[in-house]
Amino acid sequence: MLIEPCKKNRGFTTIELAIVIVIFGMMMMGVMTAFQFYTIHQREERTEQAFKISQASVQAFLGNKRHYPCPASPTAEQGSDEYGREQRDAATGKCLQISDEFSTTTRDQDNRGDLDVVLVGSVPFKTMLDPDDDGSQEDKVTTGIPLTDASTYDGYGRRLTYAVTEALTDPARYNDASGTILVVDEHNQPLVEVNEDLNDNQTLDPGEDVNNNNKLDPGLYAHFALISYGENGRGASMPNGTKVEDCPSSVPSAIPSVPQTGVHEIENCNPTWGKYLSGLHYASDPSYNDDTVKFLISQTSGLWTYVPGTNNKIMNTNGGNVGFGTEAPSEKLDINGRLHADFLNADKYCDINEKNLCMNAAALGGDLPTMKCAPGEVITGIEDNRVHCTPAFDGSFTAGACPAGCHGTGFQRTAAGHTSLICRRDFTNGRCN
Repeated sequence: MLIEPCKKNRGFTTIELAIVIVIFGMMMMGVMTAFQFYTIHQREERTEQAFKISQASVQAFLGNKRHYPCPASPTAEQGSDEYGREQRDAATGKCLQISDEFSTTTRDQDNRGDLDVVLVGSVPFKTMLDPDDDGSQEDKVTTGIPLTDASTYDGYGRRLTYAVTEALTDPARYNDASGTILVVDEHNQPLVEVNEDLNDNQTLDPGEDVNNNNKLDPGLYAHFALISYGENGRGASMPNGTKVEDCPSSVPSAIPSVPQTGVHEIENCNPTWGKYLSGLHYASDPSYNDDTVKFLISQTSGLWTYVPGTNNKIMNTNGGNVGFGTEAPSEKLDINGRLHADFLNADKYCDINEKNLCMNAAALGGDLPTMKCAPGEVITGIEDNRVHCTPAFDGSFTAGACPAGCHGTGFQRTAAGHTSLICRRDFTNGRCN
């Protein structure tokens, strides 16, 4: 009888286990990398959505109120009365300078003789949802994008910072050209400043009229800015009102292997002179920047501008003709179609073909002697802004009375030139004569 040898169960060798662990580690590394990219992408999307909603809401508030809202307190705790509510003095109507959350600039954009101020805080979402603070949202700003508390947080769950030109929060001082927030790139170059007086001669020279409004404009700056402080969160506020990390007073000195750019992210959490950095993200100190800054400027198109000293009157700055329905307007306002108006004020009404044939508006709606006939005369026509008159009765008048059953309805001229009474029958209105 033959006996087969016993087969032993054979396990993994150390080398095989090492190979399996390496393969598993590579797979997990790929999964972790993909998850990391996914997380970054989600944070970026949430941050971008917060910018979009906040900016649209602030702009809608401006459209409704003709001024920007004041910032909300960045230190107010979630659920408190001040949380998300603009800080405005009820007696004066002016924005409150929340602790040290403001900066004085070196500019005087509104030409009032004092330096401009930039107010800094959180997005006042409650004010935009309930502007008159009466507990009802019937007068909330409408943007088509739902505005909530959470929608003003960036992808890291922190409040967006809202910086706004103080003068633009005051309806009596609002002017599109009064923005004073300076935004620069990573090389410290202004992104929106446009100074038309290139040779500093205080004169609008040829080629300097950037806005095409026939007047010399000062440098243009942003109206307001929204800031997300990125991954490190330096300067950002949490919903409970605490800071993620205080803004450092300085950054490390440049070393040969790390070139220093012209500006760093400290500009955003400690904005000096109303200055903010909106530049490329840079991962190395001393030029580290992971912030995202969005800003808004309002630059006139050159066609329309507010009348100086007013906030509700606009004027067209075009020096030529304006056409509606026509590409070849021949007048200051040329309408190819019907014009509808409840009241139409004009000095003259002219024939479209014979433009020298005009009717003075005062001749139609006024009380001019040239539009009246003398007693005993009647109007037979109008020409050259005066009426043509003829005697009401020409020739002899044949006196008489209407017969019974008839009544007088007017006068008639006979072939002989005499004037006689017109009589008509009662009820049937037939002629009696």
